[in-house]
Amino acid sequence: MNTWTGRLKSKMKELGLTQEELARKLGVTRSAVAHYVQGTRQPPLKQMVKLAGVLKVDPSWLQFGKAQDTATSAKQQSRKALNRIPVLEWQQAVNYNPEDSHEKTLEYFSCIDTECYALQIKGDSMVSSLTQSVSFNPGSYVIVDPNKQPEHGSFVISTASTKKDTILRQYVEEGGVVYLKPLNPQYPLIQMERSTKILGVVIANIQLT
Repeated sequence: MNTWTGRLKSKMKELGLTQEELARKLGVTRSAVAHYVQGTRQPPLKQMVKLAGVLKVDPSWLQFGKAQDTATSAKQQSRKALNRIPVLEWQQAVNYNPEDSHEKTLEYFSCIDTECYALQIKGDSMVSSLTQSVSFNPGSYVIVDPNKQPEHGSFVISTASTKKDTILRQYVEEGGVVYLKPLNPQYPLIQMERSTKILGVVIANIQLT
């Protein structure tokens, strides 16, 4: 269950839910649910919260594989007001201070008592050509935890070692060397250097609409 669609199908099987039944509970068409199951479309944020409630799981576990809560906790969380976190410009992530005030904020459900922030995706460097792969589409948002340590396969925000730009890439370790990998093969693989700084780990990828 390394993908959110795998977790979705697993919980549907566990609960004995068909696509038709799930569509009825969500108030969407069966074709919309079919897209979710096939991994060709991801529900927007509020629909993800509703979907998690139907499946009796924590929304962040459903989307990004974090440890799930009990059914009761999931229901309570889905009723809470979403937490507001700052939306930064990409260059602001370099010197992010959670004490600073920010004009633009975003509602999200999994950043209670943390220093998370959001960034809006621009460009196509992290758009995958694989149908059921994770993909970061322009206009969507990533939620970043600056205190989380990266692991092999994590998606991270970092400063590029050459241009000092702030970028989103996949953190990959091979033979003791760390690389920052784009999902779009048209962009180059970057080897981490001492001057490269990891600014945070992506804990969610959300589409608002």
